[in-house]
Amino acid sequence: MKRFVCAPSGSGMSEEAWALAETTGAAWVGNDAAAHITLLRSTVEQELAFGMEQMGVPVPDMRARIRDVAGRWGLTTLLQRDPSKLSTGQTRRVAIASALLRNPDNLVLDCPLDGCDMDATRALVQVVDSFPGDVTIFDRTWNHLADLCDVESRYPEGVGLNPVAGAEYDSPAELSQSSDGDSLPAHTPVLMINDLVVERHAFTLGPLSAVIPRGITHIAGLNGTGKTTLLLALADLIEHSGRSQQAIRSDSLEPTQPLRYGWAPTSMDTSFSAKTVRDEIAIGSTLRNADALIEYCGLQDVAGVHPLDVASSERRIVSVACALARGPEFLFLDEPTVGLDVYGYRTLERIMRGFVAGEIHNVLCTHGGDTLGEPKSVVWTCHNGPYSQLSDYRLVL
Repeated sequence: MKRFVCAPSGSGMSEEAWALAETTGAAWVGNDAAAHITLLRSTVEQELAFGMEQMGVPVPDMRARIRDVAGRWGLTTLLQRDPSKLSTGQTRRVAIASALLRNPDNLVLDCPLDGCDMDATRALVQVVDSFPGDVTIFDRTWNHLADLCDVESRYPEGVGLNPVAGAEYDSPAELSQSSDGDSLPAHTPVLMINDLVVERHAFTLGPLSAVIPRGITHIAGLNGTGKTTLLLALADLIEHSGRSQQAIRSDSLEPTQPLRYGWAPTSMDTSFSAKTVRDEIAIGSTLRNADALIEYCGLQDVAGVHPLDVASSERRIVSVACALARGPEFLFLDEPTVGLDVYGYRTLERIMRGFVAGEIHNVLCTHGGDTLGEPKSVVWTCHNGPYSQLSDYRLVL
């Protein structure tokens, strides 16, 4: 039997998934795919073999299985790469492939599409559709994996509480439609990328030249094509080369002046250091700005909570609020939809549109806070195709 369970973030869904796997002995792949990487092996090929080694699978059989699963999951060119240096989507592929290589009788997946591109999604659809045993999928939003399942359960109030029919519980695909009267911003260049080249983790990005206009720009591409690398280079957080030292600049800034940006990484948990959400948002800024953003982003109920104790969807919004804390000119968001439930998707869309419209900067100023300048652009990555359409522009790597 195949079952799809949908419930909001913080409702105990991950605990339910783990408990089910423990009770039934099913192979379990949790939402944090990186936690499934053992860090005991130096290549993806060795990582994939780890579980089979513990089971005593003969070496020729292991090699044959790895060849097969690597081809199915697009991992063939990554077999000699360091498994700890992969992209978010590549890491999830390795985690799911490792579980399948043990030939489990049953399978439990917790939010398996987070960070996956369309190729990985197609591979997962094939796996779920053809898996001979029981498959249970837990997710925060409704998606097309549900169409493969015999039983669909939606719990907007939490796992096991007051299930609703499908039409009554929407999905992110329905949230990204522009309202009547919305129009694209003028195509005004605000970021110039000139022959950018980055060499990182046995991967080379570029040379790349492009123009980022005012508005919301979606950096698109398959897993591992360098989307995160590009954002890190835009933020000048990694070494890069180009026609000049400052290969990327705003048209309104002197070429030697640093870019005034806010940055929210995919791996948000490693970036938190304060004891409360309020203090975390105020880092590098002021408590006035933090309070204004807590109100704007709807984080009042968790303002005094440790960031790591906040449910994943609200925790992602906390990460975005931290990026907004100084009132930046540019907002760089790497896979900000990872971890979101339906309410989180709505909040993220409101934040991004509010940023480019100047609404957030006005809120900060109204509360007596400070900003770094006029808001110009949101540059973000996202593998949720329908939701990414809220962008004004698209740059494909």
